[in-house]
Amino acid sequence: MEDTSLMFQLLDDLSKPELKRFKAYLSEDTLKGFARIPWGKLEKAGMTETVGLMKNCYGRGCRKMTQHILKTMGRRDLIERFGQNSQDSSTGFTNQTVR
Repeated sequence: MEDTSLMFQLLDDLSKPELKRFKAYLSEDTLKGFARIPWGKLEKAGMTETVGLMKNCYGRGCRKMTQHILKTMGRRDLIERFGQNSQDSSTGFTNQTVR
């Protein structure tokens, strides 16, 4: 599955408060080596804009940042569900990377 499609599916499964919290984590220094996305860009961004900002900021590291934030939010279920469907390099969501 393409990264962008996977990102949309993951974020679509978040409630509105969870999506807001996800975006708040993106605006913080949550993962070493990853830049934060300014809250001003994220605050009113919809899902499409959020995914676009993440892809522009993180490139292929988008997957790693998403995993980290979902783990922090306690949404391992999303990581595990998509990890079962993809063990290849096109998605990077594997059960092995989340501990």
